[in-house]
Amino acid sequence: MNPTMKLHLASSVGLLLGVTPIYAVVEVFVLQMDPLVSLKARLLVAMLAFLGLGFLYASLRQKSKRLFNIGDTADANLAISIHDLLFLIAFNLALTPTLYLVSGASFTEIILGTGFALLMAVFNGPVNGFLVDLAGDLTGCKPSARLPGAIRELAPGRKKLVFTALVGTMIVVLALVYGLLIFR
Repeated sequence: MNPTMKLHLASSVGLLLGVTPIYAVVEVFVLQMDPLVSLKARLLVAMLAFLGLGFLYASLRQKSKRLFNIGDTADANLAISIHDLLFLIAFNLALTPTLYLVSGASFTEIILGTGFALLMAVFNGPVNGFLVDLAGDLTGCKPSARLPGAIRELAPGRKKLVFTALVGTMIVVLALVYGLLIFR
């Protein structure tokens, strides 16, 4: 497989690992969003991620880090985390209202969902950046010096096993969230 395509897929999955389960739980249980609207929004995000949004996010994040002279070393973890927080706020503000509108959300759901996305960026920004870096490392696409040594030093086969377990966990969480509500 083309290395750029492999990195795109890894970045997309890493990004989805950070947003999909958390957003699903909060949209449905906290914001009381219609479960079908939430499911459509999560599926739309996944589709967009694999159609290029995940690669765009990862590429823009890298360019932004270079613009602000933030390296990818373990010493830069705090700077990377602050950058990722601010980057995700900007990214969410640009994307979220349209995403909910296309998903069939009401005006109130758009406002609440966008507000939630901006608030979540404060907590999720550093996590998303870390998960994009983690996915790149676990899949062998792009080693990351910011990961703990125990992860960096795993054998390639074990890294792929950890990656598969993370994806499986996300799928189980989503099945539980939507299964409890939609298919009762």
